[in-house]
Parts: sequence; structure tokens; C-alpha cells
Amino acid sequence: MKPYDVDVTLSAQIDLAEIEAFVAQINPKAAETLLARITTSFLTLAILPRMGRVSPYMPKFRQYAVRGHIVFCTVHPRLRRVRIHRIIDGRRDLPAVLKHRQNR
Repeated sequence: MKPYDVDVTLSAQIDLAEIEAFVAQINPKAAETLLARITTSFLTLAILPRMGRVSPYMPKFRQYAVRGHIVFCTVHPRLRRVRIHRIIDGRRDLPAVLKHRQNR
């Protein structure tokens, strides 16, 4: 079966850049490795679009974890597309972070 297309929203791209910048302050190699693991997970998502679980924070979204970071996505079966909306460190107050972004 053909893999789904995976789109990364601007918010998720900003999240990735912020994650990379934060981790790189401490360990640039770790930042590079973390970003590679997160973006590689998108390839898996293309093949297994329903991986993870329904998000308790945003019921229309699915979520899965990569190295402590939560990836929030939506699946569009008719379009054969997955859209990555946010990538947030799981140690943060997720409801507050998500609410803050929605109010922007």
C-alpha cells in the first residue's frame, strides 16, 4: 500500500527549530540526533498513520512520543495525508502550551 503524505505545519516547524536551538545550547550533537529521530518518525507515520493514540488534550488529534517529545498530528484517510501540527517536550505543561498557541 502506498504511504501517506506527511505535511509539517509552520507551528510544528517552529517547534522543531526551538527544540533544536534549546538542546544545541547544551549539546549540539544531541540536538542533531534528536531532530533526526523526530523527523525519521514522520517516515514511520507515513506507513503507520494511526500510530500512537488519540490525544487526551485535543481529541481530534493523535499523539505519539519521540525521546520525550510529543508529536501531535491529524490523519486524513481520504487524502492519504497526515499533518503534523505540534511537537512539544512532554515535560512541559501541555494543556497550557497548547492553549497559549491557540490564543495567538
